[in-house]
Amino acid sequence: MVPIVDVLLQDRKIKRITDIELDRFLVTYEQGYQENLNCMNYVLESFPRWSIVIGYFAMHDISKLLIAKKQQLKTTGKDAHQTVIELITDLVNARTIARLLEDGYEKFQTLSDELDESRQDRVRAQYYLGTPVLEDQWKIEANSFVKKVNKFIEKIEELLG
Repeated sequence: MVPIVDVLLQDRKIKRITDIELDRFLVTYEQGYQENLNCMNYVLESFPRWSIVIGYFAMHDISKLLIAKKQQLKTTGKDAHQTVIELITDLVNARTIARLLEDGYEKFQTLSDELDESRQDRVRAQYYLGTPVLEDQWKIEANSFVKKVNKFIEKIEELLG
């Protein structure tokens, strides 16, 4: 079986980050996820739908940070979201297998599933507006989603070391 990184490189969905570019990408992704995380919390009560959208992008950006730091890869093209999910799945699986006894498989097993589910939540929140009754539901969902984002961020930060 051909490794997913090789397939994505061949399909031009990812590129290698040069040593010269690496620091710039790491800083950009770190600032991006931290700004999104702060913004998610800031708009949570006033604009709960947007806190879901912004929270997803915090997860997406920290995932790109992990991929850049550990594999020196960046995504390109319109399939960036799905590509990040594929890369994080591959990275977590490889890392989990290598450190099974040290870190525990279960702790990191759900990372890629959480990112994919969060992308679906973000799409639903971004494109489907609601009535005042639904606004209350969005607040409930947004508060729940914020907890999921924070849990995901903590797990990735552990991997970043």
